[in-house]
Amino acid sequence: MIVTNCSWELENLDSSVVEIYISAAEDINVKKIQDVESQFEYVVIKIESGNMHHTAIMTQLGYTLAETQMSLNKPYAEWQINEDKLTSTLLSQMKVEQIKSDEDLQELLSLMTDNMFSTDRIYLDPLFGPKYSARRYRNWTVSEFKKGALLYKHYFRGQYVGFSLCKREEEKLHCLLAGNFEQYQNTGIGFWIPLIPLLYPDAQHKNYVTSISTNNYPVWQMYNRHHYTVTRFDYVFIKHIKY
Repeated sequence: MIVTNCSWELENLDSSVVEIYISAAEDINVKKIQDVESQFEYVVIKIESGNMHHTAIMTQLGYTLAETQMSLNKPYAEWQINEDKLTSTLLSQMKVEQIKSDEDLQELLSLMTDNMFSTDRIYLDPLFGPKYSARRYRNWTVSEFKKGALLYKHYFRGQYVGFSLCKREEEKLHCLLAGNFEQYQNTGIGFWIPLIPLLYPDAQHKNYVTSISTNNYPVWQMYNRHHYTVTRFDYVFIKHIKY
């Protein structure tokens, strides 16, 4: 079990937060979890899939399944865009522009409305909701931007429709966050999200990795269309601790 004190979440969620990761091969230490619960207000437990006994214990301890996180991967060499006329046409109508100034960053933050991340587990949680979800993603974006992550505006037919936040990890491009602004959701414009590795200029990556929530079925359909490989499932359980 790996226990992480997510101290930065206090500013995001007004709650003390801890995250526990449990692999499928290990046993769950119930006493350790109970000790952790005595110190935090919101507990997140991520469990690698493959051990049914683990999910039963989570139920016994009063945890709620909030989502399943799917880790995705696609090597750059596997893209065959010339054989996909629709994707080629849509790509030709996309443009990206890197955010480098504080002015551009503030513009982006203002466009990240409360209802933008409506499939997020924080958004869906009745004890948190849209305002906490948006605050958390804004703060995360600022934090990663200051650390040097790549932050891009995405344009479709000249309209600023969304953004992406990625970082390079050796020869991988790891997408942390991406999406359309609220006004462009449910319009079909989200087609570009799985195409991020093709949109980033001067690509130095050989592989593209990201993770998505099963709460967001439409985005999974888009990744599936482009034959991404699912490399891992993690079940995410949550518990609000009342003192």
